[in-house]
Amino acid sequence: MIDIFGDWIIEQKFDSETKQVFCRASLKGNGTWFAGKTRLNMNNELIVSEGSSSRDRPSLEDVRKVRVLLENCRKGLLYIPM
Repeated sequence: MIDIFGDWIIEQKFDSETKQVFCRASLKGNGTWFAGKTRLNMNNELIVSEGSSSRDRPSLEDVRKVRVLLENCRKGLLYIPM
């Protein structure tokens, strides 16, 4: 974990073989594995976990802010929280 925004967790991984940075964002809770959580996929599309209610879904404004954080994260290893 490299950042938190509200209930969102931003994570970063560096692949030393390919020299690529991978970042992902998910909401706390709603599953023990990343795939079971409400999250943004590699295309920044919102994936809602099964069984979540409409009140558990993030606001459009929060999703937009998290997309900006992911863009910043994907720029390289040095991540400066906003």
